[in-house]
Amino acid sequence: MTGLRAGIESAVSRFKSLLSRTRMEEKVHQIEGVKWCVWNELTLNKGGLIADEMGLGKTLQMLGVINAREVSSNLIVVPLALLDQWNQAVRNILGCAPLVYHGNLKKRIDVNTLSMAPIVITTYGEISMLKGKLRDIHRVKWQRVCFDERIICEILRQECIKAL
Repeated sequence: MTGLRAGIESAVSRFKSLLSRTRMEEKVHQIEGVKWCVWNELTLNKGGLIADEMGLGKTLQMLGVINAREVSSNLIVVPLALLDQWNQAVRNILGCAPLVYHGNLKKRIDVNTLSMAPIVITTYGEISMLKGKLRDIHRVKWQRVCFDERIICEILRQECIKAL
């Protein structure tokens, strides 16, 4: 358990450094969120879900986890409407340019390029399979996948409306 505790403490320290470096306010719930996500990654759970109210910093927490516990491949899946927002957040907060796998640009991106990119951002439409055919993005063994949950909430809302 000492290794687990050290891993979590190291991640929290890196997250706090990121907040300081980007001149962002340190909020207890965000630190707890990063701590919880890292704990889930380091234990048998291997994942988790952050689904709090809008505006509480879920994007920052996910980027904090990416920064705090580096892995070689991160896939961020977002609704199309949020693609540019996430791209800018990665650039502004983490200080790096993610690979955006979307639209006509994806035709120039092969499996090797996807595999070598530390952070790839794509949309739900791009990860959906057309006619059962796998795309290059499906052929990568991602070490971390982050889904922006807004689309899931919208799908559930639509299903509830249809049911009524």
